[in-house]
Amino acid sequence: MQLVKVKDGLLELDNFLTTSPIEDFLGNGEYHRTPDKFVLRSGEIERKIDYDEFLIIVDKEATELSPDDRFEFYLSDGTNKAGIEEIYNTEYAKYWKLIYHDGYIQGYKSNDSKIWFNVGGIKSNKPKYQGFKTKGKELTINNYRVYRGPYLTIQNFYPGTLVKLLDLDGNLIKERVFSNNNECNIFLDYPIGGTLEFYNQLGELIYKSNPMFFSYGDVFMFTEYNLQLFYKGQLLTHKTTTLYSLIETVTLRNNSDETYSNINISINNLNDDEITISKDNNNFYESFIIEEIRPKEEIEIYIKIIKDRSTLFRMNDFTIEIS
Repeated sequence: MQLVKVKDGLLELDNFLTTSPIEDFLGNGEYHRTPDKFVLRSGEIERKIDYDEFLIIVDKEATELSPDDRFEFYLSDGTNKAGIEEIYNTEYAKYWKLIYHDGYIQGYKSNDSKIWFNVGGIKSNKPKYQGFKTKGKELTINNYRVYRGPYLTIQNFYPGTLVKLLDLDGNLIKERVFSNNNECNIFLDYPIGGTLEFYNQLGELIYKSNPMFFSYGDVFMFTEYNLQLFYKGQLLTHKTTTLYSLIETVTLRNNSDETYSNINISINNLNDDEITISKDNNNFYESFIIEEIRPKEEIEIYIKIIKDRSTLFRMNDFTIEIS
């Protein structure tokens, strides 16, 4: 049994504010940007946001405001907006955090990105826009990141199991219990390097992970198989790998000393491309069974992609799932 990362929590690899084309911004705001800063000089600016749930972290300059100054960081459904505001004689935080989860918007402020103070929340429809507004002084943003949500998720373990998140010095940070759907969600105050310990209902330690880095929105899963996938000699992980053509081959390797039987290989495809796999490069299916794979054995898996005509020039994601 081993714990593997299956999804990275970061939804946007790049800083949207410093890398997106100018046509992606809405509003009347006057701004300028460099490769590592976004400065809103005046007015209001928005971007479209289309995630069911998410968390946004903003690293900004903690600017002291006068009575006529105001900063806003908000989410909007097109009619109403909610978020964080800074005005004269309030705490001027360096970090802002907005979470949209389970139909609620929650706002947080921090000066060190570890200890957060909740500044309020409100029930909301799914946001369509995320915006900034300034009156008076310039709002300088040093970094901007969008994640899946505030939770570290662990899947595929026994209900009732207690999991403890410890930092690298062995200090207990959080602990939670696996629910009946074999899943556990740990609310992260900040990304952290550490380990996970798992205890049965008798309080006995049954598994301890290697030191890892855990971030907002990351998803880990327990698997009983020690299998690896390779593409052109590169080990595939949770990180996205770009295929060079529409017909490709990946290699499944049994990295254990055990023989595995009845391994299901399938495609998880959320776009309109037709993606199928094969054991023999002749007969292609959405899934198939590998009857047996011996220790250190390698098996070729053939992938065929037929692009949807409406997305010929777009790269779409899919995953190969092993169960």
